Amino acid sequence: GSAMAAQFFDAMKRDIDPDQLIREGRYTEIMGWLRDHVHRYANRYPAEKVLEMATGEPFNDEYYFKWLRGRYI
Repeated sequence: GSAMAAQFFDAMKRDIDPDQLIREGRYTEIMGWLRDHVHRYANRYPAEKVLEMATGEPFNDEYYFKWLRGRYI
């Protein structure tokens, strides 16, 4: 789950600036992106397919490792 979330977050950054929105407490736009790219498909497709549809690529653990390095190193 966390590894997929890191990939979703990276894809989200292509369309909006989630870091700035979080700082400003503007979660509606983040939830809108998730609704449009993830939640609307979650009941119809397997998680791997939703991930690929939202991010444009199959699961890639490098996004998670990049997040871990930024958080803990």
